[in-house]
Amino acid sequence: SPDRTAIRFIENLLKNFGHHIQRCQQAQESRLQLWRQERGCILGEERNIKIYTPPGYNADGKPCALLIYFDGEVVPFMVPLGIVLDNLIAKEKIPPTIAVMVSSGATRARDLACSPKFADFLVKELVPNLRSRFRVTTDPKQTVVSGFSLGRIDGLVFS
Repeated sequence: SPDRTAIRFIENLLKNFGHHIQRCQQAQESRLQLWRQERGCILGEERNIKIYTPPGYNADGKPCALLIYFDGEVVPFMVPLGIVLDNLIAKEKIPPTIAVMVSSGATRARDLACSPKFADFLVKELVPNLRSRFRVTTDPKQTVVSGFSLGRIDGLVFS
């Protein structure tokens, strides 16, 4: 049956690649919190957001790098982004980073189809609101826009 095939696929994936999604020994655990972007002027809707703060995050400390990740609703279920970032930070492959996982939901096709309105929302509402609440960089070289599937395409376009 298709269900059994899907289960076997996932079991094989975890068996063969599961070590890639486990927190390494030296990695400390980060914090993942839910945040609701209030109804804005540009999109006229609320948006569910997840915020990843790195281990040892200090709101008064040095600004963290910024990752904006589309399709936030798949984190951590399909994409263990927190564990990946914890490991990369622990191994000093990337600087301490705050990740903003923007949920798309029913508006995914509209938002992630290279929408100028969605880009305006990111630049004029989401990022300024984020910067008022978290210590994140203003350096474009320390800012990454990415995502899952269509979100990856928008990441390229909006960068």
